[in-house]
Amino acid sequence: MDENVLPLIRIPFDPPLESTHDARKRLVALSKMCQEENERFARQNLPQDFWDKYNMEVLIERVNRFCMDPITIITLLTLLGMAWHPERMTSNEILQATLPIFRTPFLVILAFIGLIAVWHGITVLSRVWTNAEPLPMNQKSIPSWIFKTLTKPTLPRLDEEGWQKQTVLISGGARGLGAMLAIRLAERGAKVITLDVGKTTVKHPNLSAYHCDISKQINVASVARNIIYRHGSPTMLINNAGIRHGFPLLDLTTSAISNTADYVASKHAVVGLHESLRFELDAIYGTPHVRTTLVTTGHLQETDMFTGIKYNRFARFMAPAVQASTVIDKIVDALERQESRYIMLPWYAIWTPLLRLLPSFVHDFIQLVLGANYSMSTMSPSVRASSMPDDVELSTLPPAMPQEQDTVAH
Repeated sequence: MDENVLPLIRIPFDPPLESTHDARKRLVALSKMCQEENERFARQNLPQDFWDKYNMEVLIERVNRFCMDPITIITLLTLLGMAWHPERMTSNEILQATLPIFRTPFLVILAFIGLIAVWHGITVLSRVWTNAEPLPMNQKSIPSWIFKTLTKPTLPRLDEEGWQKQTVLISGGARGLGAMLAIRLAERGAKVITLDVGKTTVKHPNLSAYHCDISKQINVASVARNIIYRHGSPTMLINNAGIRHGFPLLDLTTSAISNTADYVASKHAVVGLHESLRFELDAIYGTPHVRTTLVTTGHLQETDMFTGIKYNRFARFMAPAVQASTVIDKIVDALERQESRYIMLPWYAIWTPLLRLLPSFVHDFIQLVLGANYSMSTMSPSVRASSMPDDVELSTLPPAMPQEQDTVAH
């Protein structure tokens, strides 16, 4: 599809229209959908201003690329040598007197580059260690284990045939990031199964969608039995389902507050759960080849979860939104290489836990400067109103029936 052409909005006639009132309601819903699609299209395709083009994420990436460029390092070392021994480099007395002034700045820059290189080295070693074979008990085998770990991946990279053997289960896969990820994996050849309380917005011959409320254990158990019976046991599990509210806590219903509390608790707990699960899989169960990846992101573009939300320029510079396609690329790469990883985007995601160590007045000042306390007030009214679907009893859900999927030819 041409990127400069607005996406088509298809008019659904399922369920069939039964009255003029139903037709009016559906037209209102379509009007809101078109408005949100137009806003999202404009946000992604209109020219960006300075704060969007040159935000902190972009600057960090460019500085990192510049510092790690071999040409930069060689040039800096050459200049440092000239400043340290100017008499060997030139016979000009003025240059001999001037060059030593730059010793300290060159040393500071070189130390900064060294810190970046050390950080990269620690990151690579951590990733290699996480995905390595267990440390051999025989000390004589350790040198060969180190060489093999540093030079060869533990598990082979999935090729086309390997992807066709995978069965991927994605919760929250009806729309947004989950739907985009489902399509990407289905195109790789994997058999993809999505769970969601809403009807799926994507179609693919390799994709099956199930209506399931994962907050209800009995519903999950029923759908899980059906999935295993129809498709076999999943080989990859992606826990993506989430909720969001566009209103302050005191404006929410009791049910919405309960759901929010459960969701927030589960999001905080998943970090510790991920760490514990990785340790137990390696040490207790002896299954180091079972991989686990934790994904932590900021505000995502290309999804409708925060349609209409606006930030001030400083917030857009310091805390830029993340392209959903970028997150998907990193997730798919981790799955394809069969590696455990920590995926944290954008730059501040890895540092957010440190905010709790700051004094409350500093934390409050950061919230104020970034406009975080009032950013949700600009969210699209239709999105705020649809923040959380009404509670649905289990009896009204088709617990074991997949949603209808149209066959799409390649």
